[in-house]
Amino acid sequence: ITGDDGRVYCVRCLVWRPPRGAHHCSTCQRCVADFDHHCGVFGRCVAGSGWRGNMKYFVGIIAAGYAGGGTAGAALVVGTIEC
Repeated sequence: ITGDDGRVYCVRCLVWRPPRGAHHCSTCQRCVADFDHHCGVFGRCVAGSGWRGNMKYFVGIIAAGYAGGGTAGAALVVGTIEC
């Protein structure tokens, strides 16, 4: 069911969703704005699109992993040279 203003009625949640970006999560059984996916690890819906959403946190976690790997590699090299 679509309203005059472009909003869509969710027959599962029984609510009017925003015109764009909201989808129904079949796991949580609720509508989520800017729905991306449901995360089975955290048991929550991941929402947001691009840098406005969660992407900056994912990139930060990946950068921290690379920084940790670089630090561990440098410590191995320094430790090998000193021995």
